[in-house]
Amino acid sequence: IDSLGLKQGFWKEYKIFPSKIMKNEVNHYDIVKNHMLFKQSGYYVNGLRNGIWYEYWPNDNIRNEANYVKGIILGDFKAFYPNGNLMMKGNICLSKKILVAGFNEQGEFVGEELTDTKIILEYFYLK
Repeated sequence: IDSLGLKQGFWKEYKIFPSKIMKNEVNHYDIVKNHMLFKQSGYYVNGLRNGIWYEYWPNDNIRNEANYVKGIILGDFKAFYPNGNLMMKGNICLSKKILVAGFNEQGEFVGEELTDTKIILEYFYLK
């Protein structure tokens, strides 16, 4: 933290959420007293996330990665299954819909779909 109280440089952060928020993924998380722990890492510049940020599964595999520009997710993103295989990927831009590629748990491509940007942003910001 700099003299102005802003985060700078590399940080590791931890978030705890009630398990009911994560009801669709309960089987993939360590649940402690009905809560789930998420570990994240990346860089801050002037108190805002910048560059690639990673969130991890309890087994330390990457859960997702997203590019931040001045605190906003913008650019390439990827989400992964607990086994490390790719779940989805795309590129967040300033349009209302983005093309998202989906993969099954074995890592095989299953298709692409135009998806509301809002849905993808909620995935990264709410979890």
